[in-house]
Amino acid sequence: MILTTMIHRRHKGGPSSRKQHQSDSWLQQEEVTFPSQSQWQPLFSVKKKYQEQPGNFSTRPAIIIAALILLSYSFAQLYKPERNKVTTQLITNIPSYDYAHALALSELKSNVVLKRSGARRDYRFIAGEYWDTTWTRDTSFAAEQAASLLYPHVVRSSLLANVETVSIKVGSESEQRTVWLQDECAHFGKWPHLSDSIVGARGAWSYYRATADVDFLDQAYKVTKNTLFRAEQEALDKKLGLFKGCSSFMESCSAYPTKYCTKGDAPGDLVAQTKALSTNALYYSGYKIAAYMGRELGVEEGEYMTYWDNAEMLRRSIRRHLWLEDKGYYAYFMDENNALINQFEGLGEAFVLLDGIERNHARINGMFANITLGKYGLPCLWPKFDHDDADSSAKKDIFHYYHNGRVWPFLQGYYAVAAAKHARTDIVAHSLESLKELALKGQTFAEFYDDEDGTFPPNRRRQLWSSTGFLAMVYQGLFGISYEVDGLRFAPNKPGSVFSDDILLHGFKFRDMMLDIVVMGSGSKVTKFVVDGVEREKQNGSFFVESTLRGKHAVTIVVVEEEEVK
Repeated sequence: MILTTMIHRRHKGGPSSRKQHQSDSWLQQEEVTFPSQSQWQPLFSVKKKYQEQPGNFSTRPAIIIAALILLSYSFAQLYKPERNKVTTQLITNIPSYDYAHALALSELKSNVVLKRSGARRDYRFIAGEYWDTTWTRDTSFAAEQAASLLYPHVVRSSLLANVETVSIKVGSESEQRTVWLQDECAHFGKWPHLSDSIVGARGAWSYYRATADVDFLDQAYKVTKNTLFRAEQEALDKKLGLFKGCSSFMESCSAYPTKYCTKGDAPGDLVAQTKALSTNALYYSGYKIAAYMGRELGVEEGEYMTYWDNAEMLRRSIRRHLWLEDKGYYAYFMDENNALINQFEGLGEAFVLLDGIERNHARINGMFANITLGKYGLPCLWPKFDHDDADSSAKKDIFHYYHNGRVWPFLQGYYAVAAAKHARTDIVAHSLESLKELALKGQTFAEFYDDEDGTFPPNRRRQLWSSTGFLAMVYQGLFGISYEVDGLRFAPNKPGSVFSDDILLHGFKFRDMMLDIVVMGSGSKVTKFVVDGVEREKQNGSFFVESTLRGKHAVTIVVVEEEEVK
């Protein structure tokens, strides 16, 4: 039986949605001061620095004694290896990139806190500074991008905390079933106005791919099946074959035309009648993941193939109903009258390209050509909505602008990985460079940035999914690492315009192996793949390292530009 403990929820999307600084964690997160870029040195140099200065610690014996007493009292309860074992280093000979990677790892670790649920205590992810509770959406996106590789046990406990038991109508009766918890917001409310809770399946599948934890998979499969069934009963437009509800994560008035937030209407009733690209893309991946989970668990073929068939039907509905032929990209959403909105939605477009919803090469090339990339990356939607009819106080309120064309780092991560999948090294370069500059500018990976000047509100620092967005760019985009149940696949995208030297990912951990990965050359065409000095050929169409490896190993990959290949 899956853990069904409920946690106190905070709401996004409204000014009265939470109390800042109020923590529901048993252990308050310690303050972590990360060195500035000028102070930062690689790990090896830092070790040397402190080895050379042992006397620094001998002048404060009272402090040392007090610290030892505290540590001896709390060590057994508070120490968790998964919080301290990440030693991965990016070494590029470009200090700003190496520093940004270290900053992302530091901020990710700072978002791990000890939580209490009754008698149970475990480490979980919080959304970030000032946002100290666990979210289904934030956790799942962060898990898929990097956290499942770096802190798998924290991902596990966080996902198990993000379930709820609801009443679902089954035939003429109602049953209590456990589903992925639906995040809530102040502007549009909760289920079914918001209906993207199936995002939990992405996080769960990423955790399983990183760990092969079958016991967890069995629980996650049941929750995913229940979540899909609930959505089919309560959120599916059966005529169009599309799921209704707010766009994933864009759950504020700023993300919609003013009519969707007209005073006097029940919050979210009108939004609940729309069909958003990102939410439907999440259900497409949810069906596919359910099929993968069922197959891994050895269920009857007819059961898991039903989910696979449902995924294909939904894919066809998305392609048929949400494509804007005159724009050359997919519509952000279909409105309550089944008319398409002309804006594109960054996250939805990224999922379409990444997850194989769109397979037509002409459409794919058109999407890359027609989706607007700004100075700081891909906006969450574009063009911006004109909210001139909103009152002046609302225009100054963060919740009335932060989803309107702003730059969100986690979204940049998904788009960069999607671009890498299609060998668009130019977009990988732009995404890496823009997010790196934004992080260095504010010395943090903020939740979102102004698309014109790169500023951000002070209470949106150190966000979980923002740091993993950059890590995804590095691991899955630049180094081209795809982690699967049976091992790692490699398809690097190394832009020569940014990285002229060899690049190294030192101490990359996957299960029981520790890899040093070097990428030489530039481009996306692999000409040589070497593991521990032995050259390997492609296996089933990809360069592969099996999950059964143990200990330390060296991987060297040579890439060239496509036009260099004869």
